[in-house]
Amino acid sequence: MFKCIFFLALLALSFSKVEAQTDSIRTIRIVSPTEKEAAIFEVVEEMPCFPGCNETDAQARKYCSDQKIMNWVYTQVKYPEQAKEYSAQGTVVVAFVVQEDGSMSNIGLDRRILPNFDPAIHSAEEIEARTKAANSINEEALRVVNLIAAMPEKWIPGKQGGKAVKVRYRLPIRFKMK
Repeated sequence: MFKCIFFLALLALSFSKVEAQTDSIRTIRIVSPTEKEAAIFEVVEEMPCFPGCNETDAQARKYCSDQKIMNWVYTQVKYPEQAKEYSAQGTVVVAFVVQEDGSMSNIGLDRRILPNFDPAIHSAEEIEARTKAANSINEEALRVVNLIAAMPEKWIPGKQGGKAVKVRYRLPIRFKMK
C-alpha cells in the first residue's frame, strides 16, 4: 500500500514539473506596435547582406555577403604606423545597425584592442605610447566601417516574417603583424 501511494505521489510530482516546464516554454510576449518598430533584432530569418549580393538562396547570399565585406574591408584597412611600432594587434569588433532601408546607424566598438604593457617594467611614457597604438587600431576599424556607411549602395536589409527589420550586425576586423 505504501509503495502504491509513494509511486502515485512521485508520478504526480513528475507531471507537475513537466506541466510547469511546458507553461514557461509556451509563454509568449506580446509586443506593441510601437515596441515592434523600435526593436533591433540580433538574429533574423534573413540576415542583412552587403551591397551586391542578390542571390536567391539564403546560404549563397550569406556567403557572398561575408566574402564581399571582408574583401572590401581588408582593401581599405591601413595598419597604423604607431601600432606597427609597438606590435599592437588583435581583433576589433565593430557593431552597427542595418536599418529597414539598408542604411547603417549606431556604429561603435563592441570589442576593442587594449594596450599591451607591464606597469612594473614600462615607463609612463611607454604606457601612453602603447595605449595610443592600441587606440589607433580601434580608430582605424571605425574609420573603415564609417566608409561602408558612406557608400552610395545600401545593404540588403534583414527580414523577419517577410518584413524588413532593424538588425544589429557585428563585424570582426583582425589586425595582425606579419
